[in-house]
Amino acid sequence: MEATSNGLCYTTNELCIVFFKVKSTSCNFHNIVLAIRGYACETSIILEKTLAITNDLYGVYLLVKEAVTLHYFLNEDLSKENTILLLLESLLSKDVIAITNARRETNMEVSLIQGQANH
Repeated sequence: MEATSNGLCYTTNELCIVFFKVKSTSCNFHNIVLAIRGYACETSIILEKTLAITNDLYGVYLLVKEAVTLHYFLNEDLSKENTILLLLESLLSKDVIAITNARRETNMEVSLIQGQANH
C-alpha cells in the first residue's frame, strides 16, 4: 500500500505542480488578453482619429474640386470678356484716330480762317 500511497502522493504532487503551472499560465494568458485589449483600444482610438482626418481630407477634396470647377468657369468668362475688350480697344483706337483727325482738320480750318482774317 505504501507504493500505492506513494504513487498517489506522487501523482498528487504532479497534479499540484500541473495545477500551479496551469494557474500561472492562466494568469499570463489573462495578462496577455488584457494587453491585447489595451492595444485594441489604442488602435481603435488611432483609427477614429485617422477616420476623422480622412473625413476632413475628403471635405477638403470636395472644396478643391468645387474651386477647380469655379476656376474653370471664371477663366472661360475672363476669356470672353478679354475678347470683348480687344474688340472695344480696336473700336476706341479707331475713334481716337477719327477724333485726332477731326481736331487737325478743325485746327487747320481755324488757322485758315485766322490766316484769311489777317490778310
